Amino acid sequence: TFTRGEKSYELSNHLGNVLATITDKKIGVSSSPDSSLIDHYVADVATAQDYYPFGMLMPNRTYTGPIAGNYRYGFNGKENDNEVKGVGDQIDYGMRVYDPRIGRFLSVDPLTAKYPWYTPYQYAGNTPIWAIDVDGLEEAPTTKGTKEGQVQSTSKFIITGPRGTGHRKTIDWHWHAGSAEYGTKAGWYTPEDYEKVLTPIARDFAEYEGMLKDAASVDLDHNWTESEKLNLVNTKLGRFIGAGLSESASVSLANSAKTFADGRNFNVTGQLRSSFINSEDFVFLVGGLLKGGIKALGEVFAKSEIERINLASAQRTIHILAGDATGGGHS
Repeated sequence: TFTRGEKSYELSNHLGNVLATITDKKIGVSSSPDSSLIDHYVADVATAQDYYPFGMLMPNRTYTGPIAGNYRYGFNGKENDNEVKGVGDQIDYGMRVYDPRIGRFLSVDPLTAKYPWYTPYQYAGNTPIWAIDVDGLEEAPTTKGTKEGQVQSTSKFIITGPRGTGHRKTIDWHWHAGSAEYGTKAGWYTPEDYEKVLTPIARDFAEYEGMLKDAASVDLDHNWTESEKLNLVNTKLGRFIGAGLSESASVSLANSAKTFADGRNFNVTGQLRSSFINSEDFVFLVGGLLKGGIKALGEVFAKSEIERINLASAQRTIHILAGDATGGGHS
């Protein structure tokens, strides 16, 4: 039986901090104390709370209604371990456990070697108003990206010498919009992790480009047929690319496809043969998207790919003129 009030919705700020939860039930407010007529409705508030910058709950600024149940999420949208130290005093970030009262994790950062200028227990690079700690590892931008592959940087001045001398350390983050069809999560990723999160999409891209060797021997992998390519606009690959890619997204997708194809081909054939993206097929891909009415890949992306294709064609021509009929050893 369906019952109103058992479903909750989170109201969060730019950091993902859950400021309040409301249920799917509305509460009627009468026009006057002695009237049975409903004048308007108000939300059914289950919980509400405010935080200090590093996540500690503010005293006398929390509310837990009778319908809240065992709701356990709050700062950064992470789950509280309320049984350990009290409500909101210990938070599970996945990779590490965090104590918001002192603004520190309780164990050493697994990425300490990459960031020697930080204490290994720091939270969000000590910038809690602007950045968040995604899973107990690196601080990441808090605002959502507007385009697949959009790049945003975080930076910090690192003092390494006397009188405040040092250098600025910058980390580039790539935005992934997420895909329900591919099962990928939206968020900011480092360049290495961005290519990894694109792997299921890159797999389809590699199959579209015909990058798989002896594909018939593996049931789950196959290079796309011409009829499948003509139907690109109606596939999840077409929908993902058609939503719009930045230049960095197109490069990362191509690199991820090559990495997948090289690894898969070695496992199947036992030969270390580098995969490549056929330039003619890439022209067909861009042209097919435009002809099919899907949003273009973007002027920057198209320009960069045309330049890359022209360079690749010139290199293949040199190989052919040199007597290599395969155009540089590619099959």
